Amino acid sequence: MTNTIIEDIVKLRESGLLSEALSKVNDLLTVHEESNNKKGLIEALGHKRLVLNHIAEAKASKHEKESVVKEMLEVAGKAIEIAEKEFSGDKEMRALLNMHLADALTSYSEHSKTQSKEDILQNALELVTKSIRDLGGSKAHKAWGLNKKAQIHHLLGETKDAIETLKKAEQAIFDGYDEEIKTQKDGIAKIKTWLTGIWLTYSQIAKDNGKKELANLYANAVKNQPDPEKTLVLRKKQAGRILHE
Repeated sequence: MTNTIIEDIVKLRESGLLSEALSKVNDLLTVHEESNNKKGLIEALGHKRLVLNHIAEAKASKHEKESVVKEMLEVAGKAIEIAEKEFSGDKEMRALLNMHLADALTSYSEHSKTQSKEDILQNALELVTKSIRDLGGSKAHKAWGLNKKAQIHHLLGETKDAIETLKKAEQAIFDGYDEEIKTQKDGIAKIKTWLTGIWLTYSQIAKDNGKKELANLYANAVKNQPDPEKTLVLRKKQAGRILHE
């Protein structure tokens, strides 16, 4: 039953129905809290953090973004606190949680009033680098971590490192494709999400380096991607922002 609920949350999130996704994940958290299901709590907190990340991106004002980003950090911290107490020897779980924390820190770097942006990003980069090796799932799953690492390199002004990391992310998808498709019911949806995420990072890097036409090629590849299942709605919105900013 829980797996079905998680699938519903992911579909709602990737379809852009963020309020519905947040409501459903909060309901799931309540169920796991009442049954004292620690692993279920950690998984649900991870999905809540992802929903909050997209909500933060959609907020218009800096104050609203800052408030949601703060909640993201709290959610990631709570998951890590449970994991350290209950599952200290689970490397895969810790790697996943550190990925969530790094993502939240990357968002937080724009808003911190006490630490420099570069210090926060270096902390996030260290967490991601450590986590990629131990991420569970097929080799393709590492593309998520590698794409996040590339994004942080870019924010630090390390363009060459960012591009090299994106190449590794593409290779991870190629190497892990067969296993992902054969073993995961939603394997192709994950592949599409990871790959279009890589294209969006390429697009943002190209745009920020004055390569407008190249940026548009990558963004349009995402925007025009066939998506009858409506699992790339958020990716397409991100592409639209790159094209029209």
